[in-house]
Formats: sequence, structure tokens, C-alpha cells
Amino acid sequence: MIPELLKNTEKKDLFNVDAHAALGDQRVTMPLDHATHSLAETVALGDRTYFFDRENAVWSLATLTRRLSSSSRASSLAWLGHSRGIGDATFSWKEIEPVTVVDILVTGDELGGERRVTFEELHGLFEKWRLTDDVWENGFLKNIHLQPKPTCHSNITINLTEDARYKLQTEHSTSNIFCGPASTIRDCGIRDQVRPSGKVEGRKDFHDGTSFTPSPGPYFVSLMDGRLMPAYRIYEDTYETFIQSTYSPSNGKNMPLPIHSGKLNHLSVAVPSRLQSQPTTPERPLAGLRFSVKDIFYIKGLGSPSLGSRAWVSIRDKQCLERQQDQEASNNKPVGIVEVLQNMGAVFVGKNKLSEFAFAGPYHWQNTDYLLNFNPRADGLQTPSDSSGGSASAVAAYDWLDFAIGTDTGGSVRLPADANGVYGGRPTIGAIDASSMQSLAKSLDIVGILARDPAIYCKVLRALLKSSPTPMDTSSPPSLPARLKVIVNNDHDTIAKDASLRDTTATADGIFETFVRKLETSLGVRRENVILDSLWEETKEEFSNSRQNSASEELLGGMGDEFGDLYRKIVYWESYRDLGYPFMKAYSKANDGRIPLVNNNAKAAWKTIEAGGISESMYREALAKKHMLKSWVNTYLTEGYSAISTLLVSRGSNQGEELRDT
Repeated sequence: MIPELLKNTEKKDLFNVDAHAALGDQRVTMPLDHATHSLAETVALGDRTYFFDRENAVWSLATLTRRLSSSSRASSLAWLGHSRGIGDATFSWKEIEPVTVVDILVTGDELGGERRVTFEELHGLFEKWRLTDDVWENGFLKNIHLQPKPTCHSNITINLTEDARYKLQTEHSTSNIFCGPASTIRDCGIRDQVRPSGKVEGRKDFHDGTSFTPSPGPYFVSLMDGRLMPAYRIYEDTYETFIQSTYSPSNGKNMPLPIHSGKLNHLSVAVPSRLQSQPTTPERPLAGLRFSVKDIFYIKGLGSPSLGSRAWVSIRDKQCLERQQDQEASNNKPVGIVEVLQNMGAVFVGKNKLSEFAFAGPYHWQNTDYLLNFNPRADGLQTPSDSSGGSASAVAAYDWLDFAIGTDTGGSVRLPADANGVYGGRPTIGAIDASSMQSLAKSLDIVGILARDPAIYCKVLRALLKSSPTPMDTSSPPSLPARLKVIVNNDHDTIAKDASLRDTTATADGIFETFVRKLETSLGVRRENVILDSLWEETKEEFSNSRQNSASEELLGGMGDEFGDLYRKIVYWESYRDLGYPFMKAYSKANDGRIPLVNNNAKAAWKTIEAGGISESMYREALAKKHMLKSWVNTYLTEGYSAISTLLVSRGSNQGEELRDT
């Protein structure tokens, strides 16, 4: 039985071939909306490109800039190049200077109220920064600001030794050094003449007037008004994994990055210094970790997710704006996955590509609205898999990105993780809040994590599980798993039937076997091989008899017969009900009856529902059987033991070469 939503009398057969012939399959050509910004630009420092935003200032260093303006404007800023127009304003890059802010530890017990800083102390710190931060570089040592830490000891005078002054000038080309708390900065630098102390003016338009000092690290300072602006390093998205790059100014808003590298079709991605992230705390366990998200989430300030479809964007932006306005007017504002991660200290840098509607299946490499990204593994021409491929490829390709967020309905995190050689998993449904994603099939959708480093993967997973609407205990288990079960598919004990996969399969089998043996040694247990079909045949009668409902009579066939079609029935029905039909109807209404092209996988699914191939009763039966399967797994596969006590390991697919054809 078709739901009431699908019985609307205005409903047309949106996949009718004659309708396509009469109206034409048409795609909108409008691009994603990228907001413009009049006060943001890029500068070159050494062989790197940096981004700064004058409206993203963290402090006003008026005294410092007066000193710089009078002493070094004419000659020391030539590295910044020529004047360039920015929106309605035109100013010279000679008005911008690089600055390094350094915290100097003071205790309040310094002899004579003076803290003397040595070259060795600074040089060791700068070497550590060079090795741990990819944004800071020696060019930012042109000007140095030393500030006391903690700020309660602002009465302590900071001075450099003569040796420190000399070596900073000769070894690091430092021109100016300023010392003191943010309230009274003085010149304690290279030249003999010392300027008198001056007051720093906090600007209300970009500083809240509280007791505040800039975090250590690299900045640019404007000589026009003293704005101190965080430096973002620009990277090029050479594997085309991003559909939109973003940054988050000091006001906490997420903004589209208003620049482009101009190289081929690659987006620019801006990353802030890791030095400027606060140390990790129980409230901010992910401080400094950079992440991206699959473009399937609603994110405050960034409009509708694209879902990999221009047609979707064309009709959803207005609805998304209205949705966000309603949320902002509400006292109970929902917090999405991006905001949750940002509140825990993580740094959001952009949105990743995905296959269309996260539902392209075997046709995922045929995307034409937004070209599928490239997989960095092997020859670089393999598919990234469906559908969180952009997120998986980004994590695999870029060491400046720590993790990515994807979604998984039937493998959309796990398969791309496999194809791109990274860690990815599927948590329990509901374990991580998925309310900010555009759902494909609510009964199966989850939020998943992708990372190169298993330690980072676990760190992010623990943080998200603790922050979920129903927080989970993420403390370390009292003991290691006492049972190791290896899922063996019927065809994995033999050489692949496809001759082209034999070498690949043999190699993969060897790697898997080595891994399982190491697990046995580490856990101190012996594996138990499990063939699911065989286990089902051995237990299905007992399982049926134990269930006191009419459905038990149906559990007579093989495992594939009973459960193999559940995914198709659930996903087809729910994706059409919640996504396909409302989208097609809205697009047709907004475009004089025209209909957009959709990928062949989604098209086949939604046509099946329209043709009555899957009824509502079949869908509800599939949901019931899904719960049966869960009960069977808990009873016979883990045998009543908790997930912590039983470790299940699966060999995975016999995946060989899978070249993209677009």
C-alpha cells in the first residue's frame, strides 16, 4: 500500500519515459552559492600562500603598528608584493606585516621583577613549532611579540638578553621585538632606541573587551588600524575532494572561503595554525584537530547541503534558509554535528564531495553535476567508492586533515575506507546524533568517522559517543575480548573465480591471515571460524521456535532468502518517501513540469516504488525481519556476550581494480 504522501492527486509519474521525451531531461546549471567577502585576501610568504581576513581580527595592536609604520614601512614589506583591490577597498600589501606571538612563562617570583628570555629558549620553541605546525614558518619571525603567561603576572617586565637580540636579527632576520602584556606593549627589540610604552586599544567591533591575549602563533598585522589577524595556510585540493572550503572566524560563524588558488579546477582550503588551538581539556578533547564533512549535513551559515546534485541545490536553498531562520528564532536551537565537534575544539575546514544523493551505488563514478573526486591510492584512477568517497579520499590524501565525517546506510563509510586505505566504521544506529544530516533511509542511516590514524579515530569516536543525546560509557573496557570469531564467506576459502583477481585475492588472504594471527597472540585466544549460512541453517529452527509471533513461521529458507532483500526494500521505500518524491515534486513544480536527471541507481529504486514493486506491507515486513536478524546475531553470533567480550572479524571483499570512467 502506497503511503498517503504518495497518493497526492497532483502526483505525476516522474519517471515516465514519454514525459521525459516531451519535457526533456534538464539539469540546472547554477553553481553552489559562494559568498563574497570584501576584506579577505591571500599573501605569499616564502614559498607558501596565506589567507587572512581583516574582519577576523583578534586584537588591535595600535602601539605596535605605529612603531612598525615609522621604522620599517619603506623597505621591510616588499616581500608582500603589489597593491591589490579587495571589493570596494584598495590597499597595499605594504600595509601588512607578519608577526609571531610568543607566550613567555612567568611565575611572579622573578628576581627584580624581570623575566629575561634567552635565545636558546626561543630557538628551541621555534624548532618545536617548525616540526609540529604546518602553518607557522620562519618568515613570521620578522616581528615578534612576547607576552607574559599567565597574564596575572603582567607586572613582570620581559626583556631579552643581548645574545638573544643579536641572534634573532642575524639568524632569523627579525626586525622588531615587542614585549609586555596586551595592555602595555613596549619595544624591547633590535634597535638601540626604545620607544616609550603605549596603550593598546581594544576594538569593540572585533573584540568583546574582556581580558584577552592572542594565542601564540602566526599572525598578520595591519599597519593601517592595528588589526591582528590569524594566518591561515592555503592548501590546494589536488584530488578534488572538496565541494566547498570554509573557515570559522573568531565570531564562531562558519563562512565559505572567499578565495580560489586559480590552478586548474582545484579549490583552495585554508587551515589555521595548530598553535592557536587551546590545549585539550575534558571539555575540548579534540582541540586543534582539523576535519571536513560529507556534503549531506545542514550546517549553520552554509545553506543547504548539495547531496551532489545541482537540481537539489536549486530548490533547497530557500527552504534551508527558512529552516535556519526558524531554528535561530527558537529557544531550543538544534546543534548539528559540525557545531558539536567545534564545541569540542575541532577545526572545520570544508565540505567533501559525495555520490549523488549518497545513493549512486555502482554508478557513483558517473557523476556529472560535480565531478567525482580522485582516489590517491594505487594509480590514482581507481574509484573512491560510494558514497562518502570524497571524505575518505581527503583523509587519505592530505596530512593537514586529521579526520572526516561521513554517513553510512549500507556501507557508505566502510567501503570508501576500504578503497582509500583509511580507518572507517559504522557505530550503532543512534549512537551519534544524525539529526543534522539529510536522511536517505532513517532506519539505517548513521554518522561515521574516517581517519588515517586509529588513535585519532578512537579519540573522535569517544568524544562523539559521550556527547550524543544518549551518552555511552566510553571508558576503557575492563578486559580485552575473550572471544575471537572470524566471519568466513563461502567463497573465501577458494581462489577467486575471476582469473584477474587471483593474485590480488591471494595477497589479500595472506595479509588477512597475518593480521588474525597477530590478534590471536595479542588477545591470548584461538579464533573460531564462522560461516554465516551454515550457522543460520544450524540454528534457524530453534530460533523460530523461540519467537512467539507469526513471523516465526516464515523463517524456513536460507539466510540469503530470508534477509538478503531487507536492505533493498527498506532503502528503496524510505529514500523515495523522504527524499525522492518530495524532491521530484518540488523540482517539477518550480520548473514548469520539467524533471531533473538522477543517477541510474536512485532512478531504478524510485521507479520500483512508483510501479508498486515494493508495497508498504513489504516494507514493514522488512523492518520486522531486520529486528529479527539483530536478535539472531545477539543470540547466536555473540552468544549473549557483550560486544566488548566478543570480537568479530570479517575478511572483506575480493576487490580488484575498479577504474573510474569519468
